[in-house]
Order: sequence, then structure tokens, then C-alpha cells
Amino acid sequence: MFVNMGPQHPSAHGVFRAILTLEGEKIVAVDAVIGYLHRCHEKLAEQLAYVQYPSIASKTDYVAAMTSEFAYVLAAEEIGAVEVPKRAQYLRVIHMELNRIISHMVWLGTSALDLGAISM
Repeated sequence: MFVNMGPQHPSAHGVFRAILTLEGEKIVAVDAVIGYLHRCHEKLAEQLAYVQYPSIASKTDYVAAMTSEFAYVLAAEEIGAVEVPKRAQYLRVIHMELNRIISHMVWLGTSALDLGAISM
């Protein structure tokens, strides 16, 4: 029997899926599907207007969403010959750095909690 397991844990939301092969109640094989969340992003990008896609790109990393959007937005700005003011460029970099720090803090807190460090 084949059983689909996941994604169900908050840390594996949309990212990991396991297809279990069972013999009775015993698991005999696991087919791990990694990157489950990212599969349709390219197809969505083909169908949406360029201003609609950044909200989809942010779903690839919930904590540091702006970083995921930034590569796409830079490409769209270059193709469209859009001149971004220096102040906006600085604010984007500051925001992305804050996202990166928060992402590392979430990783540290959840990893420490998984190891049993409740005080983290």
C-alpha cells in the first residue's frame, strides 16, 4: 500500500512530502519529494503580468520574502529600463538584511527547540 504523508508539520509546510510504501503496518520504503512548494512557480510566472508575480515569489520563503522577490523585480526593472531612486535602493537592501537576520533567528530558535533547548 502507498500512503501520502505530509506536508503537515509547520517547518515542512509545502517543502517536504513523503510517499510511504507499507506492508501491513511496517514502512518498507520512502520516496522523499523535496521542493514540493516550488514546483509551479515557473508556470505561474508565465501566465501572470510582471506586477502580479512578486506576491507569488514571496511564498518560497515566508520569513525572508523580500529576498525572493528581489531577483525577479531586478530583472523586471532592467528589462523595463526602470530607474529606481537611490533612497528606494537603500531601503530595499536594509529591508532584505533585516529579513535575513530574522530568518537566521527563526532557524536558530526552531533548531534549538528541536534539540531540547526550551529557553531559546
